[in-house]
Amino acid sequence: MSLIKREQISLYDEAKASFVSLIKQTSLVFLGVLIMLLITGGNPAGSVVVISFVLGMGFVAWSENKRLSNAKARQKAKAKIKQEQVNKIDIKHLDIIIDDVQVEEPNNPDSEFRDAA
Repeated sequence: MSLIKREQISLYDEAKASFVSLIKQTSLVFLGVLIMLLITGGNPAGSVVVISFVLGMGFVAWSENKRLSNAKARQKAKAKIKQEQVNKIDIKHLDIIIDDVQVEEPNNPDSEFRDAA
């Protein structure tokens, strides 16, 4: 079991994206097979079928790799933006704290830091 951060994509959104990707890839591979059958006149040679199969697998692998790497890049960008927002809030908070603190100067006669001399 893995821990999931709140900022990460939800399980429903991931399933939806995967399903849309599957439908898109299947339709494009089917279109490629249909074009291959039209070009060969409905009687393709074995090597043409193998080449079509390998190209279809390569397309699906490339497409999934691209989809997953884009999803990771979007998550990293969102995390970076969120971290920058947190840093800005921290800086504003520190400015408020610094403004609230009153620093006494050592040369002030009313100060506790007067020299004993």
